[in-house]
Amino acid sequence: MIKPRRLKPGALIGLVAPASRPVNSGSLRRGQRALEELGFRVRPGRYLLNSHGYLAGDDEARAADLNEMFADRTVEAIFCVRGGYGASRLLPWLDFETLKKNPKILMGYSDITVLEIAILRKIGLVTFYGPMVTTEMAGDFAQDNRERMLSVLTQPRPPAPIGAPPEGEEAVAICPGVATGTLMGGCLSVLVSLLGTLFEPDLEGAILFMEDVDEEPYRLDRYLTQLRLSGRLDRVAGIALGQYIRCEPREGKSTFADSFSSAEVFRDRLGDLGVPVLSGLGFGHGRFKATLPQGVQATLDADLGLLNILESGVR
Repeated sequence: MIKPRRLKPGALIGLVAPASRPVNSGSLRRGQRALEELGFRVRPGRYLLNSHGYLAGDDEARAADLNEMFADRTVEAIFCVRGGYGASRLLPWLDFETLKKNPKILMGYSDITVLEIAILRKIGLVTFYGPMVTTEMAGDFAQDNRERMLSVLTQPRPPAPIGAPPEGEEAVAICPGVATGTLMGGCLSVLVSLLGTLFEPDLEGAILFMEDVDEEPYRLDRYLTQLRLSGRLDRVAGIALGQYIRCEPREGKSTFADSFSSAEVFRDRLGDLGVPVLSGLGFGHGRFKATLPQGVQATLDADLGLLNILESGVR
């Protein structure tokens, strides 16, 4: 396992758009200003504002930004400006040798899942599932999110345990118990897109974390069933479910006249695996999102409703 160096005051952070482009330049400026107010310097990628349909420029340009940020030794961390779609298209273009020789913080969530899982699988570099520049940082960057992010990225020690969000319902144990393993995962619908590829995650003994947004329960059922049929869930040590935002049946607009709730889907598809399963934790597409280091050891305590990260993600 390779851990990047911790983020220090005044560090230079490179900004990249591996998937879709920022919605507007105003959100990019606000996010950049938020980072500068935290004491960091910022360098936008060369192709950051390119546009190619729903992508932030063509695949070669987006990959070039990411490869160049890793190769540039003055850049100490790389933050993704947004998700959307398109990160998986970069995988054939990534220079994994350069990434391995220049390990540094890479952070993002949602569609960035594929980059983090692929990098972990190919070179064993710890990456970070956390806030993005034109979404959280450009808007109401909640204090809890900001403090957790800084703690994970700047302190070479285990961060505080992750429970339910400060505002909302308590975490629910779908299956009780305690398990320890390698923390990895991301956005459920994006995660399953890697199955059957050279970049799919090795879930042997993993604490698998998953979350999603704007997916009806039947679609969550489909993704989880695909994971079951792939055999990947037979190997996990535990499953941590985050926030599933707007993932309930849509009143008057649902695909089916009758539907399970997302909670019923989770119990049906995950409750018989024989490992601890905990839902309702404070990470994902919701307002509150903890920063999760991919590839470190963690303990899922479904009885206490906590995900404990046992080691730092940085050195």
